[in-house]
Amino acid sequence: MMILRNFLLFTLVLVLMSVAALVGYNLAFNKLIFPRTTIAGAEVSGLDKESALSLIELYYTKEPNNVILRGGREDNVRLTSFEVSRDFVWAVDQALGMGRAGNLLTRLNDQITGLKDGREINVPIKYDADELEGILDQVEGEMNTEPVWPKLTIEKEEVVLVEGKNGMRLIRDTLRSEILR
Repeated sequence: MMILRNFLLFTLVLVLMSVAALVGYNLAFNKLIFPRTTIAGAEVSGLDKESALSLIELYYTKEPNNVILRGGREDNVRLTSFEVSRDFVWAVDQALGMGRAGNLLTRLNDQITGLKDGREINVPIKYDADELEGILDQVEGEMNTEPVWPKLTIEKEEVVLVEGKNGMRLIRDTLRSEILR
């Protein structure tokens, strides 16, 4: 009987400590983003909404979507006029909402999964797809060149090497993802 009482007491203490830890964790991150949360590669764990918003905006103004394409030594196209708008507020709201929606069990599951695996939130973007395709067509027309292979020819009884030229091929999907990054 004594063993059963000790087992029940130990189980009760263990459950109460677990509940206290979960309540403390939720109180500590009441108005903050839960740990191991990133927005577009920037760590925003433990930040409130305003701080996370300013951090993400700073991240995108520090690393703008200006891409300079170089063919050889001269600039072919400078993509400073192409507008890409991002919804930072939505992304921060999603980060704040992680682990806070649903019933108690789904919230606990989201919080534990987030601690274990982390969360990555992508910032939604809005852009003119026709303008982007026009830019890609222009760049592809200017940059895609076929290679010219070197040749050996005989001129005036001498063997002459005619130099070749390197070719260049644009990978549209890679360039598109780099512009929209």
